[in-house]
Amino acid sequence: MNKTRRFQEGLRRFLLALAGGIALGSPMLLMVLHRELATSLVTVGVSVFIFAVAIPSFSQRHLYEILSATAAYAAVFVGTSF
Repeated sequence: MNKTRRFQEGLRRFLLALAGGIALGSPMLLMVLHRELATSLVTVGVSVFIFAVAIPSFSQRHLYEILSATAAYAAVFVGTSF
C-alpha cells in the first residue's frame, strides 16, 4: 500500500470517527442541557431520522444491517432521554 493510499484511508477513518462522535454527542448534549420532555422527544426523533436517511446513503449494507444500526443508534438515547 503506497503512502497516498494509506493517508487517504487514515483520513477516511478519522472523518468517520469524527462524524460518529458528533452524531452521538450533539443530541445527548442538547438533551442534557435542556431537560424537557418535548426537547428530548424531538431531538431523538430528528436525530434517528437523520441517521436512518444518512446510513443507506453512505453505505452499501443489507437492509437488516441498516435496520439494526438504526435501532442501536436509537437505543443509545433511551438512557439519556429519561
